Amino acid sequence: MASLLEALQHLIRLIANKMVGEQVRLTLDISGYKASKNRELEELAMSVAENVSKSGYPQSLRPMNSYERRVIHTALTGFDGIEVVSVGE
Repeated sequence: MASLLEALQHLIRLIANKMVGEQVRLTLDISGYKASKNRELEELAMSVAENVSKSGYPQSLRPMNSYERRVIHTALTGFDGIEVVSVGE
């Protein structure tokens, strides 16, 4: 579902850019899918951060696209004792 939503968002953004004649920032969220996904990512971030805080051991997450990584980084901003590092593109 996520890749289909991203593809639709990209196509609509291209059409909007062409119609307006300039870059358009656009986020497509159908039936609250993206908001729900953001909540899941934020909950994951907090859960992993708590585990790392208790155990003292680093933990890795699955590979994520740049948007998902940004949600994780934002969710953990201000979480004391946790350093968030992205590896790769």
